[in-house]
Amino acid sequence: MKLAKVATAVATSRRENARAMLEAGRMSVAGVRALLERRVETLRETLAELRLVGKLMHHAGARESVAHVDELARGVLQLALSGERELKGMATSTQGEALGILARRLQADLAEFRRLSRTSFRQYR
Repeated sequence: MKLAKVATAVATSRRENARAMLEAGRMSVAGVRALLERRVETLRETLAELRLVGKLMHHAGARESVAHVDELARGVLQLALSGERELKGMATSTQGEALGILARRLQADLAEFRRLSRTSFRQYR
């Protein structure tokens, strides 16, 4: 194989690497954006729940409000844990997809390197 063909193959591989990095970067940015949007939405939902609880406690009176504090605290904790699990799942999924793109590109690079090394250096054996 001529040196020009090897250089062309290397240049093509570099372009593909750059494309894969850009795609993985875009995917990561989109994932972070979705994560932040969901976090804001979760905070809004939590604040709305707290406002509602405050109104209910105000209307129920002090004695009944104190009796329900444990129940309300458990509910808020369950809501928070549920939200965190959802966000963790979103982050894991996005990272996995971005890393998958890079892993596939690395495999393609290795396959190309093996192919080039078999054909290019055969003449020197």
